[in-house]
Amino acid sequence: MRDWSLAQWQAWAAEFDRLRGWDATEASQVVAHLTEELGEVAREVLRLEGYKEGAAEAQAALAGELADLLMMVFKLSALTDLDLGAAVAAKGAELEGRFEVAPSREETRRFLEARIAAAEARLRALDAGHPG
Repeated sequence: MRDWSLAQWQAWAAEFDRLRGWDATEASQVVAHLTEELGEVAREVLRLEGYKEGAAEAQAALAGELADLLMMVFKLSALTDLDLGAAVAAKGAELEGRFEVAPSREETRRFLEARIAAAEARLRALDAGHPG
């Protein structure tokens, strides 16, 4: 198992693609594949949450799909000559400054309470035989 930095994974992806001639791929094609992988992540999350069948297998499948998604991100960042590590560090600092802990927790609480109320209303409508 490789415990690498983002830069190391990005370099690995660049070399992996270079050896196979895939470094000639256009960035838009990588974005298309990245979008496909994101759809596969969404499918596994739906399974994990019980919306689709197969929750027991979803955890392992989700890990694989997230890895596929990350590989596409590494490929795209290498192909477009971006320093992904620096970009992630900058974004982390931005997010820490933008979202304070207490207000964020309160916002999450309001969101969850609204979701619970909406789900309860849909259950009552279902029990009453009315469309939600």
